Amino acid sequence: MPIAPPEAHQSSVNLPNVLSALFKHKKKIMLAAAVGLAAAAAVHFFYPATYESDATLLVRYVLDRSAVDPENTDPRSMKTNDTVIDAEVQILKSWDLAVQVAQALGPKRILPNAKTPSVESAAGAIGSGLDVTTKHASNIMFVAYQDSNREVANLVLNELVNRYFTKHLEVHRSAGAFDFVTQQTDQVRARLNQTEDALKTLKTKAGILSLPDSIAALGTEVARLNEQLSAAESDLAEQRARVKEMTQAAGQPSPSN
Repeated sequence: MPIAPPEAHQSSVNLPNVLSALFKHKKKIMLAAAVGLAAAAAVHFFYPATYESDATLLVRYVLDRSAVDPENTDPRSMKTNDTVIDAEVQILKSWDLAVQVAQALGPKRILPNAKTPSVESAAGAIGSGLDVTTKHASNIMFVAYQDSNREVANLVLNELVNRYFTKHLEVHRSAGAFDFVTQQTDQVRARLNQTEDALKTLKTKAGILSLPDSIAALGTEVARLNEQLSAAESDLAEQRARVKEMTQAAGQPSPSN
């Protein structure tokens, strides 16, 4: 007995059915699309993109030396590595350093959307966007600054790191260095005063009260002498002319000039 071939199963998913389902649930679809767009807009406005600028700083030594630092530093002043790094973190996150950065860059650049930005508000924004992390028994600091503006993130971090180095020297430079610089400054100032006094003495002996006044006086004297020379030459020429006339009138040969 021959077996009849199975009948082909017709799928219920076709274009008319899809269009019918879409038309039937169009309100739900439109509501879901509206909710999705609203959520996307809320994320865009209330959670803007944040840019982060990173830097890695190596703290080599707690006491920076230079040619003006004394050599006999007390070894007991050396601190443990973690204590040193903690102190450097506090310097980076200090309020006065944030204020210096805000003053250098300007509050308007750091807070472009604020109506009346101030240095204090800009410094607060710098402190909130700054993050400094360290690792145990490591002398490396990882510094990151976040901002909604990519350019501002880079500018703030660069200015912050540069001013941190200056602050680091101010905090850790040995006290003897400042005393040495003060002594050198006083000695140079004393030598400068001695030189100025000696120069004044020489001017007084030479009768020079002021170099510009002396130059002007010399110029006046030269002009007066030139006038006298011109007058003398004119008188000489006039006398020669008279002698010539008198010689010709007497019938004698005129004297040579």
